[in-house]
Amino acid sequence: MKVHIHRNNQPIRSSNRGFALVATMMLMILLVIISVGLLSLSTVTLRNSSQNSAQAQAQANARMALMIAIGELQKYAGPDRAITATSEILATSSSPISKPNTTGVWESWWNFDPSAAPNYSTEKTTRFRRWLVSGDEAAAKLPTFVGNPWTGDTIELVGDGTLGTPATDVEKVIAGLVPVLNDGKVQGGYAWHVADESVKARVNLYRDPSQNTTLAQKRALLAGHRPDPSVLESADGSALSCFPNDLTAAAFVSATATTGKVLDLDQAELLDQARGKIKPLRHHITTHSMGVMTDVRGGGLKQDLSSAFEMGSASANTLPTEFANKKLYESTHGITGVSDPNWNTLAGYYNSFRNLTEAETNPKIAVKQDAASLASVPDGYNPTPVIAKVDTIFSLIGRPIRDVNWMYGGGVPGSTGANYDYFVNLIFTPMVTLHNPYNINLSFYSMNVDFINIPVAFNFMFQSAGVGPFVSQGMVPGVFESLNNMTYNNRRGNKRFVMRIADWSNAKPVQNTSADTFAINGPIVMKPGQTLVFSPYFSAVSTTSTQAASFYEDSKNVTGQNTIAFDWNSHMTGSIKAKPIFVPGVGFETCLITPSHTPTSSWNHHLLLRDGKSPYNTGHVTDRFYVEFKVQQP
Repeated sequence: MKVHIHRNNQPIRSSNRGFALVATMMLMILLVIISVGLLSLSTVTLRNSSQNSAQAQAQANARMALMIAIGELQKYAGPDRAITATSEILATSSSPISKPNTTGVWESWWNFDPSAAPNYSTEKTTRFRRWLVSGDEAAAKLPTFVGNPWTGDTIELVGDGTLGTPATDVEKVIAGLVPVLNDGKVQGGYAWHVADESVKARVNLYRDPSQNTTLAQKRALLAGHRPDPSVLESADGSALSCFPNDLTAAAFVSATATTGKVLDLDQAELLDQARGKIKPLRHHITTHSMGVMTDVRGGGLKQDLSSAFEMGSASANTLPTEFANKKLYESTHGITGVSDPNWNTLAGYYNSFRNLTEAETNPKIAVKQDAASLASVPDGYNPTPVIAKVDTIFSLIGRPIRDVNWMYGGGVPGSTGANYDYFVNLIFTPMVTLHNPYNINLSFYSMNVDFINIPVAFNFMFQSAGVGPFVSQGMVPGVFESLNNMTYNNRRGNKRFVMRIADWSNAKPVQNTSADTFAINGPIVMKPGQTLVFSPYFSAVSTTSTQAASFYEDSKNVTGQNTIAFDWNSHMTGSIKAKPIFVPGVGFETCLITPSHTPTSSWNHHLLLRDGKSPYNTGHVTDRFYVEFKVQQP
């Protein structure tokens, strides 16, 4: 069988034509996508690298600013004799501060001459060191720097974000921007500012009220006062009442547990009802206000004398040998003077709380008996009222001559009583004003205040019968005579007033010999800050001369021993009973105001007056007079 194979010489056509081209194009597209992706990734990486570099540069500048701020703080405020204050200390009503909230540093003034008048303005200027803020370094070392507005580039370091919105320009903190150069090119900048935490109130100080009374008193005296943040108010009037208190033992436990979690003012915003109240007060409150007990005058640390003074008691101060019977500056600096205090005075002040009575309800301290001393430096501590003022009130009184038998003379023709109707006497009322400068009640039983030779003088001008010139009644016409000279019987000399202050139970004069003459009702208690006026204590007129503050009673005393207020012989004011009382017109009365130059038996130069309306004045004439006075030493 024959098989015939037919050959076809025509080419065979494939059904997959163009596949290679498509595959090639797809590969090319894929390569393009990869290239674009790699390019984008490279761009992002480059951008991130640039941003990281800028961030690292900014962080490095900030770290450098922090190091510079710490360095400047240590350099200028590090010495013990450095004193800081904010720029507001220089502000006045006419010259406000252009750079508020800026901390300045001064050097304390210790090598001054106490015998010379100090020049405070020069010392404050020359002892200024610098303002702790970035900017013009040369200008920052001048006190006037904060009074001038900012110039050049500045940056706001404390603004709305820190203080709350809206913050005023006075509350914000601005600092000068210092450029950073690298090969002559500016690569960013930095700024710094130091805030003074010492002028802020610390809001997280508490004291345990459950401690016993003795320990609580000791701690109160040894520690500084604690600020009460609840009295602080924001600009809108809202009180800062969100912080816990320590009024009770339970409140103290809660306060310590809460404040242990409050490490800064940002965390304080998380306290109940604190939101929005903390930020506006950032310049006034802090959680980290601390201090060092340094001697800012001489340098070094202060000495803690608590242990030495604790050896004392309420009745005595037992000091170590290094302090006993020694003076402060004499034992520490080898110098002394009339004002050098005794160590036992300081120890007494330290232990003064032991002498308090009713300490928890109505604290009071009693003045020790015989506390007064003429020593220029007191021995021990004994608080007493201070003499705020000493006054003497002078009054004039006209006495009818007919009421005084030894002047009237029975009206015999030619006698004083027949020629004149009145004689003029001077009344002087000494007064002492005492003040309690302490913040507790001060009680005392008695106190003597002695003052002598009042610097005042008078010139009495007399016109006879109301006509003609006024004629001086002085020993030397026109010359003022002091109170010391205006005494009967030529008794010139020192005029002394001794005020014996007490709450007297009776008005018997000191000269009285009765057993109860010096009886008092009890101590005089002066409230904190109280001022009392003390003046002579006389009773009303009575039938008994020893209890009458009356010129008549004394003048009728036939023995001539006047014992109440008629100071005719200048002997009544050496011991005066005085109480916290003042009665106008009551005082000690002289006898005839210008007799020092006149014989006892003559009345010619005494200020005697005639009254034209008097039925006893046959001449019907009226005399006139006036008084001149001035400050003059006797």
